[in-house]
Amino acid sequence: PNPEEKKDALLYSRRVRDQMGTWFNLKVTNHSFDDVKLQALAIKNHAPAESVVIEANAIREHFSMKLDSIKRYFEAFLKLDTDKDGKLSRDDFLAGMEASGSPQWSNVFDMLDEDGDGYIDFRVYLIGMAFANTDLSSETIFERVYSIFDVDGDGYLNLSEFEAILRKACPSNEHSPKIEQIFEHVDTNKDGKITLEEFVKYVRENPKMAESFDSWRRALAPSASDPTALITKTEKQTPMKASDSKH
Repeated sequence: PNPEEKKDALLYSRRVRDQMGTWFNLKVTNHSFDDVKLQALAIKNHAPAESVVIEANAIREHFSMKLDSIKRYFEAFLKLDTDKDGKLSRDDFLAGMEASGSPQWSNVFDMLDEDGDGYIDFRVYLIGMAFANTDLSSETIFERVYSIFDVDGDGYLNLSEFEAILRKACPSNEHSPKIEQIFEHVDTNKDGKITLEEFVKYVRENPKMAESFDSWRRALAPSASDPTALITKTEKQTPMKASDSKH
């Protein structure tokens, strides 16, 4: 260990872990005992255990959240996930918001549905709600957006993840042939992935993207400021059994 690592055992252990992952060509994650606790909660509520394996410790650190807060968001998520399959369809989401037919809330769902498959999982839902929950500096907003679109949670943006951000932020350029060129430009060290630092630098150079991110946050804010508000809304609806299908 170097002098810095000798002073910080956790830093040293993380670097050893990262190096071992590189040697054995294995993905390194930040799963923790908190994920196990959340799995127990999911099983208790007849939801898929894997739906809450979200690297909870990393999310807690990134958003300064307590485990109890994550549990509250999960309880709100379960109220919306009527068939307990671990994901929300657009209809699930809009029904929970009491916003069926609302273009605004439909746009919010589109923002959270970063891969465009028509569903959002708990990790994306949680990060999206936490993203809107507090007053944030511009740079922190950029970091939150980065986290939302880092679908595989590896700490980087690949081409498809970066493309998803551009399509959300600049829909008029949806079919632009320049996305790969932009990716290569942002990827300053040419390692085939975009780091947080590279992403923040790019957004700072493109004010329209920054404005889009802030508008996403403001759109989410009414629902995210208090997750119990979501629970209250869904409790007004007629409860559905886990065996009921989505409509």
